[in-house]
Amino acid sequence: MNDKHRARPGQLRSITLGGSIVQIAAPDASRETIMFSPPAITGWCYTVSNLANVAPGAGLVIWAGAQAITVTAAECGNAVRQAWYGIASPPDVGEDVASEISIGILEAGEVC
Repeated sequence: MNDKHRARPGQLRSITLGGSIVQIAAPDASRETIMFSPPAITGWCYTVSNLANVAPGAGLVIWAGAQAITVTAAECGNAVRQAWYGIASPPDVGEDVASEISIGILEAGEVC
C-alpha cells in the first residue's frame, strides 16, 4: 500500500453453503485479501474457486478443524479480485447434501 492509498475496513460475512454452487463473493477491483473460515461441523468440507462451475474437491478445499485459508493479491495476483464460488460436501461425498453449513468470509482491500 503506498501513500496515496489507505486500508479499506474489512467486511466479515456469514454465508450458507449446501449442495448447489453459490456465488460467495462478487468481483471487487479493490479487494486485496479474502479469507475463508473452516466449517464448524466435524467431517464437513467445502470447496471454493474463482471458476463458476466449481465442484467438490476441484478448487481450494476447506475442512472442518483446519485453519482458515487466505488468498491475497500479493501472492495470487488478480485472482483475489474475481468472483468466488463455493459448494459444500457432507462427511460422505456420496450422500445427498440434505443440510447446509455456514462459513465466514473476510474481505479487505484498499481505497484510493
